[in-house]
Amino acid sequence: MRKYGFKVHSGYIGQIKTKAGLDKRENDDIGSGDGQKVSCPQEKEDAIMDAFRHFNMI
Repeated sequence: MRKYGFKVHSGYIGQIKTKAGLDKRENDDIGSGDGQKVSCPQEKEDAIMDAFRHFNMI
Protein backbone atom coordinates (compact mmCIF):
# COMPACT_ATOMS: atom_id res chain seq x y z
CA MET A 1 0.00 0.00 0.00
CA ARG A 2 2.75 2.45 0.92
CA LYS A 3 4.86 1.75 -2.15
CA TYR A 4 2.16 1.46 -4.83
CA GLY A 5 -0.77 3.36 -3.32
CA PHE A 6 -3.39 0.60 -3.65
CA LYS A 7 -4.56 -2.52 -1.87
CA VAL A 8 -4.43 -5.96 -3.49
CA HIS A 9 -7.25 -8.48 -3.21
CA SER A 10 -6.18 -11.82 -1.73
CA GLY A 11 -7.69 -13.62 -4.75
CA TYR A 12 -5.22 -11.80 -6.99
CA ILE A 13 -2.36 -13.01 -4.79
CA GLY A 14 -3.61 -16.57 -5.15
CA GLN A 15 -3.77 -16.22 -8.94
CA ILE A 16 -0.23 -14.88 -9.12
CA LYS A 17 1.08 -17.60 -6.77
CA THR A 18 -0.34 -20.18 -9.19
CA LYS A 19 1.19 -18.37 -12.16
CA ALA A 20 4.59 -18.21 -10.42
CA GLY A 21 4.43 -21.88 -9.38
CA LEU A 22 4.35 -21.13 -5.65
CA ASP A 23 2.55 -23.24 -3.06
CA LYS A 24 -0.71 -21.79 -1.86
CA ARG A 25 -2.36 -22.05 1.52
CA GLU A 26 -5.50 -24.15 1.68
CA ASN A 27 -7.76 -21.08 1.55
CA ASP A 28 -5.88 -19.03 -1.09
CA ASP A 29 -8.00 -18.26 -4.14
CA ILE A 30 -10.99 -20.43 -3.23
CA GLY A 31 -14.60 -19.51 -3.08
CA SER A 32 -18.01 -21.09 -3.31
CA GLY A 33 -17.53 -21.64 -7.03
CA ASP A 34 -20.60 -19.68 -8.06
CA GLY A 35 -18.93 -16.26 -8.23
CA GLN A 36 -17.23 -14.53 -11.09
CA LYS A 37 -13.50 -15.07 -11.54
CA VAL A 38 -11.78 -11.73 -12.00
CA SER A 39 -8.41 -11.57 -13.68
CA CYS A 40 -5.66 -9.66 -11.89
CA PRO A 41 -4.83 -6.34 -13.62
CA GLN A 42 -1.27 -6.10 -14.97
CA GLU A 43 -0.23 -3.23 -12.65
CA LYS A 44 -1.28 -5.25 -9.60
CA GLU A 45 0.39 -8.39 -10.95
CA ASP A 46 3.64 -6.43 -11.26
CA ALA A 47 3.27 -5.14 -7.69
CA ILE A 48 2.60 -8.66 -6.35
CA MET A 49 5.60 -10.09 -8.17
CA ASP A 50 7.73 -7.24 -6.77
CA ALA A 51 6.53 -8.15 -3.27
CA PHE A 52 7.35 -11.83 -3.87
CA ARG A 53 10.88 -10.82 -4.90
CA HIS A 54 11.20 -8.51 -1.86
CA PHE A 55 10.32 -11.39 0.49
CA ASN A 56 12.57 -13.85 -1.42
CA MET A 57 9.64 -16.01 -2.46
CA ILE A 58 10.85 -16.13 -6.06
